[in-house]
Amino acid sequence: MRHPLRRSRAVTPLAAAAVLALGVALVGAPGVSADCDGPVPSFREHATSADRVVIGDVIAVDGTSRWRDDNGGASRFTLRVRYVLRGPFERTMELRDLAYLPCADHILIARKGDRIAIALGASAFTPRIDFDTAAWIRGTPYPFSERITVAGAFSLFGLHPPDTSTVPFPADGGQAWSGFAVLMAGLVVGALVYRRIGLRSR
Repeated sequence: MRHPLRRSRAVTPLAAAAVLALGVALVGAPGVSADCDGPVPSFREHATSADRVVIGDVIAVDGTSRWRDDNGGASRFTLRVRYVLRGPFERTMELRDLAYLPCADHILIARKGDRIAIALGASAFTPRIDFDTAAWIRGTPYPFSERITVAGAFSLFGLHPPDTSTVPFPADGGQAWSGFAVLMAGLVVGALVYRRIGLRSR
């Protein structure tokens, strides 16, 4: 018959191994969650950590995108920038497969006509990861994403919301109408000057 003390000593290494395995699992769990399985990162919470933040209108989507939905949304789309909150920008941006998190099911999908605030190159979590995030001003948000107003997005950066008279870019067709108005004004002025000169020459 085995001595009770010897049995206790035999069980101790097994118990220690179990405790060690449980500890490793608990330590590793937060990293896995942050890397992939966590919620969609909040635009409001993380936009200020991003390198570039813009607000724009989706003017086209790529129907051949890898990620699409049944309502015309796609992971590849063209954004016409209306406001710039931080960083460099282009008047028109071609955005491709922006990742909320490094998972295939966490890709930003937008639809033509959406107006969205996008933060590119944000970072957070432990271990730290880089990601993109967005909030919808107009249109249907990506699942679990937020809605926000233009004024709300500006306030995150301590900025005053833009006045309609100081919008950095005109709405669609604004440049064409502005050029037409200048042309018409020039024609009117030219006609008046020509008429006055013609009257004086008589």
